[in-house]
Amino acid sequence: MSGPDLLAVLRARRNVILREGRLNETDTRRILVELVLAALGWDTTDTQDIKAEKDALGGRSDRADYALYLQGEPVLVMEAKALGVPLGDKEIAQVVRYGKLSEVRWGVLTDGNIWIIVNTAGRGRSEQRRFRTVAISDAEKEGETAAALRLLSKAAMDAGELDTLWEAERVEEQVKGALEAVIAPDSAVLLAAVTKALPDLGEEQVRECLARLTVELSFSSAPPSGGSARQAPPPKPRRKRSIVPDPEGALVIYLQGQRHVCKPAYQAMIEVAEWLIGQGKLRAADCPVMAGTRARAKRYLVNTEPRHPDGKKFFAPKTLSGGMVLEVNYSRVDIGRMSERLLEWAGMDAGLLKVGEGKGA
Repeated sequence: MSGPDLLAVLRARRNVILREGRLNETDTRRILVELVLAALGWDTTDTQDIKAEKDALGGRSDRADYALYLQGEPVLVMEAKALGVPLGDKEIAQVVRYGKLSEVRWGVLTDGNIWIIVNTAGRGRSEQRRFRTVAISDAEKEGETAAALRLLSKAAMDAGELDTLWEAERVEEQVKGALEAVIAPDSAVLLAAVTKALPDLGEEQVRECLARLTVELSFSSAPPSGGSARQAPPPKPRRKRSIVPDPEGALVIYLQGQRHVCKPAYQAMIEVAEWLIGQGKLRAADCPVMAGTRARAKRYLVNTEPRHPDGKKFFAPKTLSGGMVLEVNYSRVDIGRMSERLLEWAGMDAGLLKVGEGKGA
């Protein structure tokens, strides 16, 4: 990563935090937040990297302080409070709201010292959305802090490392819960397995032994929890965005648990739209459906005729049931995002949809 060394910047900022104790919001951004962002590879002087959302949108108060951009699209929103201001559930909910308005999956809440990485997608309580919480002032956990903040680096965001770790840890949590149920001392499954494996022991002997069992589960290859000092793998190269979805590729989606292999990839959007039509959630009378939540959105996602607000024709129109037309002119990355957009527009939980890569039907 080019630019100032992250650990050196964190150590210098720690001295400022411990010396000052409190700063106003302007100084917090200038002296703490923006220097950390620069150390993470973001050009704080270039609006192609970072924009002040409130300024860009005419001072609207329903936007975050910052939005970080990659290839012209926002990937992260940030809310920066004054140093020393308490950061609680109310402030996390604020970041989640900003993330949904900007249509990004990740947000950061910080006072320059405390940094809370928040997943803004779908639904969930504040404690379920907290992905990492670290404090620059905590010298003993310097390695954890640096590792967590590196997930916000331009390179890591470009490689999608936050999404990868979030999904991996969710899977581990579910697997661990299932394993704990299986190996619980009163587990009938465990009792039967051990008794079968040790036929010379009686069932009561095994039961009495299991009652004293203590097991702590861990995953040796698990992603860093809370930001381990272990070095992250090299970022995967980001696939160049294409205007038209890759016709040879396929996406595997799970919609309400049902598997669909979508080839070409944009078929995923059609599957979601047709499912909503079948549920009575998407009708011609509801059109047009905007592609974004912004008041100035310039594209329709669904309409009764293949035209956008400016009168231009849909670039890649696909006919739906009920006399509607779907615009599918999106990259593979955005196909999943726009599919979720359809579900959220219809008042459905975006968590109903899971998107993955596939190799065809």
